[in-house]
Amino acid sequence: MINFASINRLDILKSLFTEIVIPQAVYSETVESGFPNSETIVNGIEAAWVQVKSVQEMPESIPLELDAGEREVIALALSEQTTRVVLDEKRARKVAQS
Repeated sequence: MINFASINRLDILKSLFTEIVIPQAVYSETVESGFPNSETIVNGIEAAWVQVKSVQEMPESIPLELDAGEREVIALALSEQTTRVVLDEKRARKVAQS
C-alpha cells in the first residue's frame, strides 16, 4: 500500500481488488504520519474501496522483528480468515505463508 501510494498508483491495486482492508497500523504509518501521497489512501477510504480495521488480538506466533504494519496485516488476515495479503517484505511474506 505504501509503495503504491508513494508513486500515486493505488489505481493498480484498485484494478486488482474490489476491496482492500488495511489495519490501523498501516493507516497510522501513512495517513497519520503525513506520508507523501497519503491523500490517495484517504481518497480510497472515502470511496469505500479501502477499509481500515483494528486488530483485536495479536498472535504470539507473529515475530516482533516485523514492523507494526506487517504484524497487523498478518493478524488481521488470520482473524478475518482471509487467504490473500499483500506484503512487500520477504520476511513478512514467509511469516504469512506459515
